[in-house]
Amino acid sequence: MVSFNLIDKPWIPVERRHGERLGTVERISIRDALCHANDIAAIRHQSPLAVGALYRLLGGILQRALVTYTTRPDSHVERCAEWFLNGWPVAEVESYLATWYDSFDLFSESKPFLQVPGLWDEKWLDSWTRLTADLGSGNTNFLYNASKRYIPSSDAAPISAADAAVLLIEHQQFGLGGLIKRLATSVQAAPLASSAVFLPVGASLRESLVLQMFDNRVNAAGDLPCWEQSWWPLTQNTLESQGERVAPGPIATITWPLRAIRLLPERDGDSLTVRSMVYAAGLPLANSEDRGKQDDMVAQRVTADKRVLPLRFSKSKSIWRNVEAFLPLVKYKEATQATRIPPVVKHALAVWATMREISREHVRGLRVVGQINDKSKIGR
Repeated sequence: MVSFNLIDKPWIPVERRHGERLGTVERISIRDALCHANDIAAIRHQSPLAVGALYRLLGGILQRALVTYTTRPDSHVERCAEWFLNGWPVAEVESYLATWYDSFDLFSESKPFLQVPGLWDEKWLDSWTRLTADLGSGNTNFLYNASKRYIPSSDAAPISAADAAVLLIEHQQFGLGGLIKRLATSVQAAPLASSAVFLPVGASLRESLVLQMFDNRVNAAGDLPCWEQSWWPLTQNTLESQGERVAPGPIATITWPLRAIRLLPERDGDSLTVRSMVYAAGLPLANSEDRGKQDDMVAQRVTADKRVLPLRFSKSKSIWRNVEAFLPLVKYKEATQATRIPPVVKHALAVWATMREISREHVRGLRVVGQINDKSKIGR
C-alpha cells in the first residue's frame, strides 16, 4: 500500500526562524506547521501562487480546528491579538488533525487528498507539468522559468510526492479555465485565477496565519473544507451526473475540487515520485465568479460603467498604483468609497491596532500574489 500523509510527512517548504537552521529552507508537515508555527519564518517556494495557496490551505485548516473559539460572540480581533503574541490552543489543532487524518493521504485508494479515487481513462493521462503555472500546458507562455518552458511534458522527469502535493494545491486554487473535453467540454477557472490575492504577513508563520484569520462567523455553520462535506469523496460516476454546487464560504472555496485529478505514484527506492496523473473536469462551482469577487483576500474595484470586479494584476499598471483599493488611507478616502478593502487587510490592521505594545519586528507587511492571464493563457 502506497501512502504519503500530509499531516505527518514533510512537504511544505518553509524557512526556519531560530537556532542552527536559521534561514534554511526545509520541508515540514502540516502538524509541524500548525503546532510549531512560531519556529517558522515563512513559507518559501519559487512559485508565488504556491506560496499563496499554502498559506490559504493552512489558514483554512486552522480556522476549522479552532472553530469552537472563532465562532464565539466575543471579539474576534482581541482573540487573534492574544494568539498573535502567545499562540493558539495546540491541543485543538492536534484533535482536529487526528479526526481527519485519513483524509490527508495523498495516495489513499478510497479518498486521496483533493483528488478523485479510481479516476481512470487512458485518454485522460497527463504529465504532472500541467499542474503548475511555471510550466503549464503547451499553449501557455512561460511565467517564472523560461528555461524549463520548452521541455515537452512527456519528457519531464518525475517529481517528489512533496512537490506534487504543493502543485496540486496550487492548481486547485489558481488553475485557468478552458476547453478540456474530459467529463465536460470545458472547465471553469478557479475563483482566484484572475485576482490579486492579499496576504498580510508577520515575522513568523504564527503571526502571518493569525493576521490572515478573517472573521468567518457568518459562514461558519456550512463553510466546510471538502473532506468535511457529506458528498466527499467524489467518484467518476458522480462527476458524470453531478450538477453545480454552491460553495457557502471561503474555506469551502479553498479546497473546492474544480479539477478531477488522480496522481499516479511511482517508487524510486525508498521515495515516492509522480510522473503522470489522470486529469479531467471536476465539480462545477455554481457561484465561482461571486466567490472570487467576495473572497476575503481579494480587493474589489468599481469600473466606470459601475461593474464590480476583483482587483487584478496588469502588464501596464503596477498593483501599488491601486493602493486605495487595498489599504484604507485617508488620502484616498473618496476613492476608497468606490472600492472594497480586502477584509483580511482590515482584520490584520485591527489586530495590530489592538495590541498596546508591538515591537517593530512584528510589523512586516503585505504580500500580493496572482497571475496575469488572457483567454486561459498566462501572460508574460
